[in-house]
Amino acid sequence: MAKVSVIIPTFNRAHIICDSIDSILRQTYKDFEIVVVDDGSTDDTEHVLAAYGDKIQYIKVSHVGSSEARNIALRQVDGEYVAFLDSDDLWYPEKLEKQMALIESDSRIGIVHSFSEIIDNQGSTLDKETGERLNFHYSALKRGYHYSAMARQCILWPSTIVVRKACFDEFGLFDPRVEAMEDWDFYLRVALKYEFKIVPEILTQFRFHDSRRSLKEFTEGRVNTCLKHLDLLEQNPGLPFVKKSVENLNLNLVEAYYMVNDLGQCRTYLAKIIKSNLFILFNINILTKFIISSLPRVLVVKLLKNKAPILETIEIRWNSTHEDKESLKYADILSE
Repeated sequence: MAKVSVIIPTFNRAHIICDSIDSILRQTYKDFEIVVVDDGSTDDTEHVLAAYGDKIQYIKVSHVGSSEARNIALRQVDGEYVAFLDSDDLWYPEKLEKQMALIESDSRIGIVHSFSEIIDNQGSTLDKETGERLNFHYSALKRGYHYSAMARQCILWPSTIVVRKACFDEFGLFDPRVEAMEDWDFYLRVALKYEFKIVPEILTQFRFHDSRRSLKEFTEGRVNTCLKHLDLLEQNPGLPFVKKSVENLNLNLVEAYYMVNDLGQCRTYLAKIIKSNLFILFNINILTKFIISSLPRVLVVKLLKNKAPILETIEIRWNSTHEDKESLKYADILSE
């Protein structure tokens, strides 16, 4: 039995999936198996993968989505550890070796993460996008990888992690109801018990292309994950990090609704935050949203239509704030 089960969900990526598989086969750490779940591809994926023979396990299912595709593999694999690689992403050769050394050093560690970079379809590094991605990584390092911090900002992706299989046994599989944010939901559940560690090196390459999730999908996943965990925290009021985590989840809801111009819901969750922490209005980011969401919608539309200087100034200040840039860019570069 292999120690690490590497799971690759794929859909219609016959033209690039071999690059991903080959990057696994080049790993310096060799105790792994590769399981590819073909999520109903209609291209030549099955034919292309047949060339690998017994180097991979191939499972073909109807089009069930990336969450359930991963779950199908998780129900079948026996590895003590699990790693994921999206079928358009790549690993550097030392990825598994460095992460396995860290996760096996302490049984309290549930997930080991690494830095990542952005590449184009030809495999060339995109310097600007990679610089932005690294800023996200450093910001997450500063916040920490515990529940309340990740309730505010979670800069982890399936292709960058190695996770103990026991985490899935204890906390369940990916939740298809929060598609587009199913990994964030899972990380939060794991953080209830386990520690997260990071190898602060670029060990994963994300391919930047046009088949990213839409803002609508991203927002729905973000909202559903927040609501799910707000309910979880309400049922467990004795947890030491509840107050800050609730505030952070509500902040995510404020930003999610603001991004899609749902000012009513934005105002609802702003009120919840302000009720528990009035001093948060000293945050220009929050104050901006409070002002805009408090205006009558017809007035906001009119001001926007007429490009009113005061609203334009507020919008510029809002759009220049660091965390909201992160939210927008995180949505933009999410590649699954």
